[in-house]
Amino acid sequence: MDDLLLLAAPALIVGLNLVLWRLSYRFDRIAGPALFALNLLAGSPLIGVGVWQWASLDAEPSVAGSYGDVLAAVAAAGLNALIALIGAVAAAVRKPAPAPRSEADRRRVRLRSD
Repeated sequence: MDDLLLLAAPALIVGLNLVLWRLSYRFDRIAGPALFALNLLAGSPLIGVGVWQWASLDAEPSVAGSYGDVLAAVAAAGLNALIALIGAVAAAVRKPAPAPRSEADRRRVRLRSD
């Protein structure tokens, strides 16, 4: 169970942040980084609690195993916080998408003086 957790948690965290990265293209310069900030502030603790709950489903609980569960939860929350922070900075400095051109601009014949 713990091996699956160590493989699945980082994959799910990276996948979540990739989905947020794709969603941030649709928003302006404030809302895009705000998605990552919300993930940083709310998502990291929730991911940490989820990983801790998932890791504590051992058949034979022990004190040493509990420390390992806490370490896995802190590591998962820290990984999400790091990726979300990098994503927020990257979304803030990214150039906005070019505005779509109107149909009239595309069909207009350009003269040499243009």
